[in-house]
Amino acid sequence: MIKYGDLDTKKWRVPCKCYNNLTFALYWLKAFFSCEAYVTEKVIRIQTVNKEGMQDIKKLLDCFDISSNVYSYVPKNPNHSEVFIIVIQKKSSRFKFREKIGFWHSKKSEMLDKALSL
Repeated sequence: MIKYGDLDTKKWRVPCKCYNNLTFALYWLKAFFSCEAYVTEKVIRIQTVNKEGMQDIKKLLDCFDISSNVYSYVPKNPNHSEVFIIVIQKKSSRFKFREKIGFWHSKKSEMLDKALSL
């Protein structure tokens, strides 16, 4: 993983290879979401303190025609960093995510299937 870029919390970026190779992008997204996503009955959500990395992920999701929204949250505690959040909320987009990317994490897959009534 190190050969594909910086892994620092605030500096990581989606590897350039993702933009030239959709198969690589698919597996990168699958690994990232399997590790970082929260799955509920209504959303798939990821969050990070890295704005540029999150914008990169949004662009990759757009490449797979998966609609998502980006939000930010500024904690009240001045010692905490601003948080950037991607939410995949539309049922049709969560279904596309399931079909095109999915999770390696079995509990997250099960939760998404249950949320989609599958």
